[in-house]
Amino acid sequence: MRNLQDYRQEINEIDDRIIELLNERFQVSVEIGEYKRERALPTLDRDREEEIKAKILQIKAAEVIKERILGVYAAIFKESRELQ
Repeated sequence: MRNLQDYRQEINEIDDRIIELLNERFQVSVEIGEYKRERALPTLDRDREEEIKAKILQIKAAEVIKERILGVYAAIFKESRELQ
């Protein structure tokens, strides 16, 4: 049987991966911002955000978890737009 420390260690490992992936995602967001500025494109792309939300809604997870993931992505979208 796992103990609290085991669970926390697993969370730490997951957090390390999340941090690495967010760093990569935000670096690409900066590059997208440069691309959009060079072409006078708007920062907000609602269709793209809706596409990602639709993908989240299709995953196999409890509805409460999907809602939390959508909340996290709302923050990611906001931060990405600010970087752009």
